[in-house]
Amino acid sequence: MTTPQHCPGFEQFRHLESFICRCPNCGKKIEIFSDEFDKKHICKECGKEIDFKQWRKTRTKVRRLIKLGTSKRTAILTALSRKGYWRLARTLATHTGMTNKWLQEQGLISIKEQWVRIHYPATAR
Repeated sequence: MTTPQHCPGFEQFRHLESFICRCPNCGKKIEIFSDEFDKKHICKECGKEIDFKQWRKTRTKVRRLIKLGTSKRTAILTALSRKGYWRLARTLATHTGMTNKWLQEQGLISIKEQWVRIHYPATAR
């Protein structure tokens, strides 16, 4: 028996991963586990539902890419593509719409800035 006696049910939860995401309305950080993606999540602070598949429909992709500054033709071609999210991340539409400034406003941390802080600290200059 590989499961410890003092921890029944451990084997069932061994491969869970936790993800931290932000509420698109209020910006509060929320921790969600990998087995809870299919469940309905409501933000405790603002009370609105959090949708993890916000960009799933073609109409939504076109509307949001145009709003971000991508040309209409490029947005439509990207939205109609059958490729997955990972493949579409390196297209012209996402590069023109989702700029570094926009990503920073969303709360993402620049890997380049972190690397520079680690390898070239202010005290060494």
